[in-house]
Amino acid sequence: MVIDEAQRLPEIGKITKGWYDSGVDSKIILLGSSNLDLLYQSAESLAGRNEKIYLPPLTFQEVIQDQIWYSPDFSRKAIKMNFSKQIGEILMQSIVFGNYPEAVTTERKREYLVNLISDYIFKDVLQFGLIKMTGPIKKVLALLAYQIGSEISVNGLAGSLGMARQTIERYLDLLEKTFIIFSFFREMKFHQENFFLGTTNSISH
Repeated sequence: MVIDEAQRLPEIGKITKGWYDSGVDSKIILLGSSNLDLLYQSAESLAGRNEKIYLPPLTFQEVIQDQIWYSPDFSRKAIKMNFSKQIGEILMQSIVFGNYPEAVTTERKREYLVNLISDYIFKDVLQFGLIKMTGPIKKVLALLAYQIGSEISVNGLAGSLGMARQTIERYLDLLEKTFIIFSFFREMKFHQENFFLGTTNSISH
């Protein structure tokens, strides 16, 4: 049994727990563009009864392998020597637009990302009242877009945007739980939290 966008179904955690505990002879797969924990869908009710699988975007190697000029018979050296220009163009597109499958294949990449954010990502947090307006969190996204792969200071973001530290922390948590960004690790320096930022797709700005 497969349920898509499961995070939008009320009490899906408790319902799934009921199916599991009743001995339903079937695997239940819950798909979603947001973490179930984000929308408080009783994730704790599935404790010990679930396995979380994160499906990342395409790797750069997978994008290369999908090119019309690619052959599995090519060595890495041959690809680098003969297709360096194409690889450079693909790398730039990956940095700017990310590697969601449709972001890779569509010709209208920017439009796709704008629709993705408005139709899926922000729809969840707005629908369930986790934020009231998208304007402030979009400002955070725009600033983060210039710092992918860099060390980020929460206090620095708060100062640059004129927002409270607690607000920035909440927005970063929401962005991680909607799979827009992820942090490699966090560290505390003199009561200031820093982290290294990555992106699961691309932050459009």
